[in-house]
Amino acid sequence: MLPEDTGEKGPAPERRPDGKNKEVSLMKKWKMILTAAMPLAMALSFPAFAGEWHEDMNGWWYENDDGSYCRNGWYWIDGDHDGWAQCYYFGNSGYLQMNAGYAQTNTSHADGYEIDKNGAWSVNGVTQVKAVPIAVAENDPEALKVYEEAQQLGESLPSANIDVDYTITMSYLGQDIDMSMNMKLMMKEDANGDMQFVCKGTADTLGTAVPIDMFYTDGYMYVNTMGIKYRQAMDLEAAKAQATQINMDLDTDVVKGLRMYTSGDTRKLAFTIDDQKMNEILTAVTSATAETYEELGVTLDMKVNESNGEMTVNKDGYCEAMKMFMDYGMSVTDHTTSEADEMNYKMDINMTYKNLGKEVYFEIPSTDGYEDIAVAYVADAE
Repeated sequence: MLPEDTGEKGPAPERRPDGKNKEVSLMKKWKMILTAAMPLAMALSFPAFAGEWHEDMNGWWYENDDGSYCRNGWYWIDGDHDGWAQCYYFGNSGYLQMNAGYAQTNTSHADGYEIDKNGAWSVNGVTQVKAVPIAVAENDPEALKVYEEAQQLGESLPSANIDVDYTITMSYLGQDIDMSMNMKLMMKEDANGDMQFVCKGTADTLGTAVPIDMFYTDGYMYVNTMGIKYRQAMDLEAAKAQATQINMDLDTDVVKGLRMYTSGDTRKLAFTIDDQKMNEILTAVTSATAETYEELGVTLDMKVNESNGEMTVNKDGYCEAMKMFMDYGMSVTDHTTSEADEMNYKMDINMTYKNLGKEVYFEIPSTDGYEDIAVAYVADAE
């Protein structure tokens, strides 16, 4: 089976047993934890094998840095160390499977999957690549130019329609808890130039699917999830910051190590994210939520440990897809007991931008039944 990656996806991994018989009090606590995490919900970055290709009379094989070699499966390998790995299949003897019949048909297969003339996994003639971490701090000038132009084109659009898929692992109380979210985000400016957005989706946690509805209008962010309907006062700039975080729109002063891979009319840009600047974004995005938690007697602290991303730019220069990974820690401290709950999140987000350049139509839902966030949580706790 191909390693999880770019392009086509293999079968979903089996879920681990993750404690369905949790205490009710713990579930209530998670409501606050998950609510705080929603604006940040961001593929685990699988490192490619580092090593060296070798060829002998029997074919090609790959030696890893630790002296082992690839055998009996698919492996992502960045052979030229440019930050882009291709996926290769090695047989039980450790030799690369490649080229059988390629000269006659311009296609060949390994383990039932299409490969190119060099033995790398391909789909419909397009070699699949994956960005992998490399020690590069400077941005490639050509990649930076493409990134900036894509950002400018995106900012010129009056509206946006984005599908967002999240895969999340939360480590808490010695357990790893797998979660997923699927969201549909639509944004537009109203007649006065003020931003509105709606975000609808489902979060799957502990085997339970929970609907999530969010929207912004008239100076308030409205959220309906886990049996709680609350609103949070938020000025336009803060709302834009939060929507931008959901949209993963990162300015060029935040990204570093930009590098580009071109395949036909499509360009892929990979980058890491400056931790300090990302933490500044994190603070800005969560400031309103943190202030509300203080009113509830809880201090919320978050810190980004690692983050990186990959952008796909189409032939017209627009960003048509974005991948992000974020590893961050969160602490929730109760003022009364001084007890702190510590947890860590690893978030993988995949976004697809739909109908680029076309106007988005939606209606803001009714605001009836929403209470200020502090009131809503106090009522839920009673």
